[in-house]
Formats: sequence, structure tokens, C-alpha cells
Amino acid sequence: MTFHGSVNHHHALETGEQVEEQPSFEAMRLKKDLLQGIAKCDIVTPSAIQRRAITVLARGRDALLQGPAGAGKATAAIIGLLQRIRPTVLKVQALVLTPTLARAQQLQASIEMLGAAFPIHSRVCVGNAAPTEDDLKQQVFVGTPDCAMSDTWDQLLHANTVRTLVLDHADELLDPSSNRSIHRVFSQMSSAVQLVLLTKTLSKGVLEMADHLLPSSLRITTKHSPMSLGSTQQFFVRAEDVASRVDALCKLCKDACGTPTVVFCNNLATAELLVKRLDEENGLSAGVMHSDMSPEEREEHRSQFLKSSISALVVVDPCAHGIHLQQVPLVVNFDLPARPDEYFSRHSYRLPVAVSFVAPSEVSTLHAVERQYSTHIKELPKNAADLF
Repeated sequence: MTFHGSVNHHHALETGEQVEEQPSFEAMRLKKDLLQGIAKCDIVTPSAIQRRAITVLARGRDALLQGPAGAGKATAAIIGLLQRIRPTVLKVQALVLTPTLARAQQLQASIEMLGAAFPIHSRVCVGNAAPTEDDLKQQVFVGTPDCAMSDTWDQLLHANTVRTLVLDHADELLDPSSNRSIHRVFSQMSSAVQLVLLTKTLSKGVLEMADHLLPSSLRITTKHSPMSLGSTQQFFVRAEDVASRVDALCKLCKDACGTPTVVFCNNLATAELLVKRLDEENGLSAGVMHSDMSPEEREEHRSQFLKSSISALVVVDPCAHGIHLQQVPLVVNFDLPARPDEYFSRHSYRLPVAVSFVAPSEVSTLHAVERQYSTHIKELPKNAADLF
């Protein structure tokens, strides 16, 4: 397929259709409550793909959005579906499918944050249990291909109130290994349901499926130079076990002299240990954000951090994608993310310093980040206080 139609910063639209680019979220004529949610998440300016896609999605148009991690595809899809949600109707109105449970929890956290002013009712679909009466009052369900084969999803697919279906990481979902569950979803959905595909790549399989499922869809693709981590100073610290990492974190926070800090880790037990040690060793007040917290609790801790009521915010994946902080002086990867695009998601804020704790077995992951983003991650100097 040939993409044509010149757009800013190497972004291009397929088809000759003219789509007006909106310079701001306010210009998109979004609901007041939704604008409040976007503002609370500190998302100030829409990305290039969001400037073109959101108003189209809000009108219910089928669409395929392609771009690398960090382009803003998922946020565009979430804003679009939230604009179409009828808040007073307590029935399922949108379904989101994504490859992994961790990603499903990330997306649900973002849905709750962006829709906090509605409020929105959303849930992650887990397991094969029959849906409860409360389940069927949720307005947005997020699940994995395995969930799509469950009794819960079966009832959701037959709900005549569903207006939007989003396939996140469609390039993975449309892989032959997932095709059975995905085709089951498509076979049971009404033709009136809006279909949105989000993909990092435009493989032959994705294009063929898009041609079949979305013959008249709008396709927006992002073709730009590799993403950059900007002017962020990136460092690593050699630390293999939890004890050495806790000591390194306490020392770093002491050198940073109370600089607002976000710490990413992989489990709640570690997060609670860090909060305790930062208080005991450094006298720092810290809060925790994790996926089992209510949206109100997550927002309260985020707000305390932004107001400097707490000095450190310990974030447990998969909540990392849902915190929406634009300016963070110091980010620490207590646990290194498994994939380079997850590293970018954690560091796509405007921040001067990022530090990752790395075991010998994780050095290859760090090198993968350097290659993907054409960057160099240096060992943290002993005089780290000079960085702050």
C-alpha cells in the first residue's frame, strides 16, 4: 500500500481524504469532564497522531493507527472511546483487547485516570468466571485473547450496547497464534461497532486483516525518525540483589537532597520496603501507586507528589503507563523493564536524570535500549550529588 498526503513532521495519511489537524484538546470539542481528566493527567499538548486521530475516533469512525511506542496511539484511542461513552448508561459500551494481562492493567489504569471526572466504570477481564451483575454494569472492559474465549466476554460480545472495539498491539493480536480468539470476537460483533486497530508495525498480515475488516477505515501512520530520550542524562548502577539496590537508592536520594523522585519497581512488596527504608534512612515521605488501588487512591498519591507533599513516588508496574507526569527531576529504575519500549515509556517525561539499577544478567537489556534509541547510558559517578 502507498501512503500519501504530506503532513507535519513526516506524518502521513493514507487515502486522499482530508482530516483536519486539531492544535489542542480544547479545539477537539471534547466533553468538559474529559478535558478535566486530560488536564489532571498533565497531558498538555496532543501528539501528532492524536491531533489527527481523536476527533475522527470520537465520531465513531473505524481507524488504524500505526506508530512506535510513545507516539500516543493508546491515549488517542482511550480519549476517543471516552468521548463516545454515555456516562449515565451502566452497560458495557467499549471493549479493549491487548496481548498481556500487565498491558490490560496499564490500559485500565489510564482509562480510569482520563475518565476520573465522569466517573467511568471499567474493569480488567480475568479468568473464565461467569459475569456478575456488577460486571455487566461496567462501561469499559479490558482483556486478553484468552479472556476473549471466556463466558464473561461471550456475554459482553452479545451486548447490543457495545459501541467500540479497540485492538491494542494489533500486530501481535493478529498473529496466527491469537487468530482463533480474535476471529471469534469479530464473528460475534455487530457490523455497527466501531473498530480501532493500534499497531507499531504495518506487517503484511496486519494490512491484509485491515483490508478485510476495515475496507473504508481511516489509516493514520507515523513515519518519523527514531524516538529520542532527549537531553535526559542516563546512568546505571551495578546492583544485583534487593539489599544492594535499596542501599544504592537511599544513597542516591541522599545525594539528590530531597529532589522529587519517581521509583519504578516490579512488585508491591518491594515498593512497601522502599517506602519504609526511604523514611528510616533518608527521612523522606513517599507514596505508592499500584494497580490494585482505586483510581481515587492513585490520584491522591499522584496529587500529593505534584504538590510536593511527598518527595518520592514508588510506582509498581503495570501502573507505569497510568501516572502521566510530565516533569520529573529524577527517575529511578529499581527494577529494569524487560523491553526497550517500556524503558522509553518510563522516561518520556521532561526529566534531567534517569538512573537504572542493573544486575549482570540485565546488561544485554541495557544495551538493547542504547541501540534502539541511539543513546549512551553511563555508569553513575561517585560524586552523584553534582548532578542535582
